[in-house]
Amino acid sequence: MLIETTTKASDRIGTRAFLFLFCALLVSACLHLFFPDRQEHSRSVRLSRLLNYAYNGDSSEYALLVATFPSGFKQHPSRVLRPLYPAIGFVVYQPLRVLKPLLPMDFCRRAEDMMAKNGGERVWKEIDVRDVVLAWAALVIVNFGLYMASLVLILLSLRQLFAPQVALLLTAYPALHRNTIDFLLVPTADPFNLLLPAIFLYTVMVLWKANRPGYITALVMGLGMLGKGIAFVIGNWLYEHLLVRNWRNSWRSALLCVMLFIIPAVVYLAILSLFGVPAYNHETTVYRQFVWMVDYLREGRIAEIPLRWLAGLGTHLYGVAVDWTVPLAMCAFLVFRRDFKIFRLDRDLKRHLIVYVLCSAAFWVMGSILFRRLNVCYYPAVIVLLGALAARKLARPHIYLLFGLLAQVLIFALVNTLF
Repeated sequence: MLIETTTKASDRIGTRAFLFLFCALLVSACLHLFFPDRQEHSRSVRLSRLLNYAYNGDSSEYALLVATFPSGFKQHPSRVLRPLYPAIGFVVYQPLRVLKPLLPMDFCRRAEDMMAKNGGERVWKEIDVRDVVLAWAALVIVNFGLYMASLVLILLSLRQLFAPQVALLLTAYPALHRNTIDFLLVPTADPFNLLLPAIFLYTVMVLWKANRPGYITALVMGLGMLGKGIAFVIGNWLYEHLLVRNWRNSWRSALLCVMLFIIPAVVYLAILSLFGVPAYNHETTVYRQFVWMVDYLREGRIAEIPLRWLAGLGTHLYGVAVDWTVPLAMCAFLVFRRDFKIFRLDRDLKRHLIVYVLCSAAFWVMGSILFRRLNVCYYPAVIVLLGALAARKLARPHIYLLFGLLAQVLIFALVNTLF
């Protein structure tokens, strides 16, 4: 069995590759302005005849949390268990405050009025509107940083397996995915939907391949879950340490990974308790994540639980298929082509991707959190599958991937224009 690998150059990102990824994000930003997704965002501001800026109800709240960090959590407790995003925004916001005297008040007032007319909360009524504008800008900068970090990790991971051109084009698929386009310029915690799976992909394709335990990335994942609660990835760390490595004391390393995952949350909850701040969980209180099953048990509706699972699974799979229509259709087309060369994915990598997909689907379905924006989390399995089939079936896979990428962008633009 032959597995295509790259040289030591795969351990670093060249200037051209970095610029390509940055330009991909700039294209996403332009697509957001030219083709705003009004299904995902409830509010929009018309900038010109052709340009519109769409955002959602969370954006104003996040900007306020940055401008009033950390005291703002008392007035807006819904984000108290996800403090990482506003905390990073607060760090970026501090040096931007020197620009406050330079901001024209006319511009800030126009921004306030335009957002208020589109249903936006006048969150700045208690503070200087210029602070909110700068906080908003800080979060957009944070988004660019988080997305760039994600793309770099993805590219470093894929270059362990694919040729540089193929790896770069595969990385562009999540960079130009509708989720990235929708949220790159919008203050929300959605960049973590790209970052946390990227850390998993780097761990499985780089660290575990080099027989490293991945303890540091387990701790980073635990810290990252203070930004977004994507807890299902812990299943891959357990699978790696309990089944793949088959160490004599593998349960100890698996237990250490679990501890590293939960340490950041435990420490943060202890800090909240020390300062007497209630640990309000917005997901369980409003969306009844997982606890809906307890509600059904109390109401004597136990037989309806598996029915809701099945209905949720159908909804979820349909959403994933729609969000990844182009790459999945490309994979389906390649399956029926004759092999051009021998190319096989490593057995452990395939199993890790299967575990990742199964844990992800179970987490969202059983938690009954079926938001469209979460479907981007499946990109590790989608792009690796697409890359493997293209490398195996085609003489010039990069040409095929390039046309697929253009098709993905064009379909996004067409759908948002029509709907």
